[in-house]
Amino acid sequence: MKEIPPIIKAFQEQIRVNPDYDPFRFVDYDDDAQRWIVESHTYREAYNRSLEIAYMLRKKGIRPGDRAIIFSMQDFGTMCAVYGCMMAGVVFVIIPPPLDEDKTARFISVLKSCQPKALISNYALEQGSDVNLTGRLLKEAFRDTIRLKRIYTDKLVPYRREDVIVPVDMEDLAYMQYTSGSTKDPKGVRVLWRNVTKNLEQCMSCLSPDHVSIATWVPFFHNLGLTVTVLMAPMVKKRSATTYRRSVFWKIRSSGSK
Repeated sequence: MKEIPPIIKAFQEQIRVNPDYDPFRFVDYDDDAQRWIVESHTYREAYNRSLEIAYMLRKKGIRPGDRAIIFSMQDFGTMCAVYGCMMAGVVFVIIPPPLDEDKTARFISVLKSCQPKALISNYALEQGSDVNLTGRLLKEAFRDTIRLKRIYTDKLVPYRREDVIVPVDMEDLAYMQYTSGSTKDPKGVRVLWRNVTKNLEQCMSCLSPDHVSIATWVPFFHNLGLTVTVLMAPMVKKRSATTYRRSVFWKIRSSGSK
């Protein structure tokens, strides 16, 4: 029987009781100014941004069961891209952004393997990269590239209607997790909604259902970072997760700061 994904149901409950609570926090360090930069977002902000991404997926013709690659940055847009895919019933594949030649080769391999119909990224990040992603893709993966619909988490249009949320079956595919590809081509693991639900149940059994406070640097494309930082976020009544975008402690130490 199809139903609204449990994570999205929990999200809707958070919007009802804790819309302005800010569980999503991101920390970086400004090397020039030698100061912390802290960015926080509420459940309401996350839910609205996720609806906008789900709407863009539907607008561009991406249907439930289709696959979408998400470039994993340690940022708010990446988290909302995951939720947006879940709302739209789109199977997401989250991998590191191809900001150097090795990661570009990995991306091309995953692209050919999972056959996505959409690519969700951050426009500003792409513009700041030294890698000519489009040029190399057109050269090495032409057929896969020309049909990709592009969605940017920093270039969305307002959308607040919940008609983009679709029910799923517990045996439906939720996402695909790929190996690093450090020794050979990346291999994908199929994760069903049943697997997601059981994994969250096991994690929640170890934590308080009322309040959890965590700090992590684990990337979102890693299954631990995805599960604990992203998927669990709506499941706890009062949850605070601080995500470090890079190895700031090493940078602080090397600069002589305490």
